[in-house]
Amino acid sequence: MNQYLKQMIDLSNIDNDINKFEPEIVKIKEVYNKTLESQTEVENDIAKIEDKINDFNLKKKSAEQYLADLSEDTKKSEQKLKEVKTEKELESLKIEDNVRKEQVTYANEEIARYEALLESRKEDLESKKGELEAVTEKVVSAKSDMEKRLQAVTKNRESIYIDRENLVNSMDKKIYSFYGKIRRWAKDTTVVPVKNGACYGCFIKLSDQNYLEIMKGDEIITCPNCGRLLYLESHLDRAEEAEA
Repeated sequence: MNQYLKQMIDLSNIDNDINKFEPEIVKIKEVYNKTLESQTEVENDIAKIEDKINDFNLKKKSAEQYLADLSEDTKKSEQKLKEVKTEKELESLKIEDNVRKEQVTYANEEIARYEALLESRKEDLESKKGELEAVTEKVVSAKSDMEKRLQAVTKNRESIYIDRENLVNSMDKKIYSFYGKIRRWAKDTTVVPVKNGACYGCFIKLSDQNYLEIMKGDEIITCPNCGRLLYLESHLDRAEEAEA
């Protein structure tokens, strides 16, 4: 196999491996981020429950104050009852008293209702706090696992970058420039094998003449249709065996 073609195949494989790092890092972080999102959701639920508890407490206090005001009004009414002079005043006080009794009943019912709601929300809050404790433990574990995996990926990436640098330094500058021009648009399919007489980049059937040139393995051949670098896998296998 042509020496320069073999170098470009090796460089393409290294570049393809480098391109896999970013999706791998995203995937590793995604696991942690999902766990973190679960924690945030529980924290938001707790905040909503606490807001409800505060709201119910305020409404309960308001109802209790209303009840206290009614009690004061009842005392005043009892005092007025002692001082009543006419039948009309007495009737008026009785009507006020009946209305006040209804208001007292309503206030007591509201207080009881808010107490029941508060009790229910407090139970929900305790349940959510237990859930938060469990999910927080998962976040800590997920973060530790993420950091270990990212450290391993970083170490591997650094090693591959060193291999790439060494390979690039050993390459002819014109060959490297030629590879770079194709790489810019072909990305991970810069160098592709020929299978069943077709380019495995654009899948166009090659002419007999093109195929014969590739079979010889002496020259760097690009696909006449798409411009990708072409090689035969059998040639690559023999080249790697020779290197080994």
